[in-house]
Parts: sequence; structure tokens; C-alpha cells
Amino acid sequence: MTASDIMNSKDFKKCEAFHSHVCPGLSIGFQAARTALDRLREGRAEDEEMVAVAETDACSTDAIQVLTGFTFGNGNFIYKDHGKIVLTFFSRNTCKGIRVDLKPDAFRPDEEHMSFDSKNDSWRRHRTGTAKVPANSFRAFLRHPGNSS
Repeated sequence: MTASDIMNSKDFKKCEAFHSHVCPGLSIGFQAARTALDRLREGRAEDEEMVAVAETDACSTDAIQVLTGFTFGNGNFIYKDHGKIVLTFFSRNTCKGIRVDLKPDAFRPDEEHMSFDSKNDSWRRHRTGTAKVPANSFRAFLRHPGNSS
């Protein structure tokens, strides 16, 4: 999926509307939530059958709320201030969990972004670069009872 495909998707547009603007953190949360839901084979939470722990209170949490249905008010979205862009998701249905963080080189600029110079419009650079957080930029560690690895 290209950055344009992501930014024009119905789900990303919902995240943008909720957060009020597009930024790298929103894109990170969008891809992190999609990665976790895909790996756990879960959909949007209807009630409290899933729980997430966010180690940041930054923009990424807004995308997670929109895509997963988790909210701090319902008690299925927990904030632990560790200052990291790390998210842990648990399914109460399957007793499985997944911890998602960014790979160390996730934001290495590609050739397209390296070619920008100071004469280019900074908003256009910001807007075209924000959703370029590919799904393979995340490390996901699946955990379930009896799995010590």
C-alpha cells in the first residue's frame, strides 16, 4: 500500500478528522494499530474484549482509538508514561497479546525525500512524507500463555 493509498483510505480519513490534522505520529499510530489487529486477527473492539497499553500520550494514540475502538474512559486503553512509541495490545478472547514498536531505522529517508531541497514548499514535504511509515517498519512480538519467547 502506498502513502497515497493510506492517506486516501476511509480509515485514515477518519483518523485525520478525529485528530484534526495529518502528522507523523498519526501515521505511526495508524500503522501500529493495523499491524497489531492483523497479527492478533482481531477487528475493532465492540466492548472491552481487547485492551491496549500506550507508552506515549502523543498523536499516535488518536489513530489507535479510532481504528480499535479503545478509549481511556472505557478502561480498555491504558496509558503508562514511559516516553516510548510502544504499544501493547491484548485480546481477552484469545489470551494473546502483541507488543509493537518501531524498528530503529524506520525513518531512514528514501530517495524521494532526500531529493527535496530548501526551495520546496515545507507543507507539501510534510504532507507527502507523513504517511510513509510502511507496515514493515514495526517489530511485533506476539505473546500468549505458555509462550516464553
